Amino acid sequence: MSETNENILPELSKIPEDKLTVILNEYIALMGTTKYVQYIFLAIGAIVLFYNIFIAGNTYTYSEYNNIKLIMLVVACLFGGGLILFGIVFYTKQLRVRGNLKEIAEKQKLDFKKVHKEFNVLVKDNFGGYPI
Repeated sequence: MSETNENILPELSKIPEDKLTVILNEYIALMGTTKYVQYIFLAIGAIVLFYNIFIAGNTYTYSEYNNIKLIMLVVACLFGGGLILFGIVFYTKQLRVRGNLKEIAEKQKLDFKKVHKEFNVLVKDNFGGYPI
């Protein structure tokens, strides 16, 4: 780390740079999973738009109505399941990054709360990501 980072982030500067790089690479992989959640929300918006433009407001027989309702229910369950799945993946990756950070802080005999806080400052400033 540079001299200015040592003054701003004194606890992180005590961690070997290669170990910190490994954690930062895991964090970058963690942030890569958030784009899939955004894709799911965009797809939900597109389906709602399609439904409102082409299906809603038209007259259908009772069996057609039941088919449309069933299809929309299945699609909603699939997207809900996808959101839950990506939420679980995101959370497990986040726990892995946090656990690795805690393990390194304990090996270096550093206060984990301070290391955690400084790591969050580092990733927010450099990557604009979410804290862990």
